[in-house]
Amino acid sequence: SGGGSSSSSLARLMRGARAVRVLRLLRISKLQRIMTKLYDMIDNEYSFILAELVKMMMFILCLNHFIACGWFLVGDIARREWGVANWITWGENFSEAPIGYQYTTALHWTLTQFTPASMDVAARNILERIYSIAVLLFAMVTFSSIVGTVTTSMTVIRQMREDKQKQFWKLRRYLTERNISYDLTHRMLRFVEYQCVKQEKSIQTQSVVLLSRISEQLRSELAHEMHSPVLLGHPFQKCLSRDMKAISCRICHMAIKSAHVAAGDMMFSAGMQADSAYVLASGNLSYVLRDGRLLEPPICAKEWLFLGGV
Repeated sequence: SGGGSSSSSLARLMRGARAVRVLRLLRISKLQRIMTKLYDMIDNEYSFILAELVKMMMFILCLNHFIACGWFLVGDIARREWGVANWITWGENFSEAPIGYQYTTALHWTLTQFTPASMDVAARNILERIYSIAVLLFAMVTFSSIVGTVTTSMTVIRQMREDKQKQFWKLRRYLTERNISYDLTHRMLRFVEYQCVKQEKSIQTQSVVLLSRISEQLRSELAHEMHSPVLLGHPFQKCLSRDMKAISCRICHMAIKSAHVAAGDMMFSAGMQADSAYVLASGNLSYVLRDGRLLEPPICAKEWLFLGGV
């Protein structure tokens, strides 16, 4: 009966351990989903790099938390079970200190193993010495990897800022060497600054390498999803998208070109060949006839000449 009871206890223990592993896997899976949602909220590369740094710091804190708990456990075993000198009772007696002070002391010791810093807590017996050596060996590999990752991320951020400043300096020098007027220079710089800020807030199509791996059909559907909110304002495009979606997708994919203009720019003038239609996505656009009348910007056109300027 004793063997049977021990076997049943072992079986229950194994089932309990299996349940704990399942719960841990579920927790990790849930954490991964949360991290994915947080990454989806990031809208520029700077924030992505900073998020990576924050994630790295959280990983370091969690890792040091478990190592600190192990360090306190080793000292407590040496104090209670072995009755030998240990870091808890050596020098400043931490055994009677509040639990918060004990934890922060163990965490402080753990952090010093990953950095060149030092503190007054050290190993006082063979068990603590073995644990310290194991942590040091682990920290040698982990610390170098962490430092390399952080250094690389900071270098990327600094390089991005320096590249932007260098490009603006080149533009200003180019305009100065060619004696460009202050008014035009100011307009150009403001427009470029606006475009840079706008691009930093959104991912550009050419920077997404994986888009080149999707099929032509998926690209057409993607273009339709991107451009249809603007095009569906016209009745013809609305009917085309409803009745002949394949053709509408192909038009969105092959025939649409995005363009950004500055305030006061003229897109075309009277007498120019009209080889395309203009659809206003954002901002304001005025169509001025030769006699000074204003018209709404046309959305659809065929072979004709511009009669005014915009």
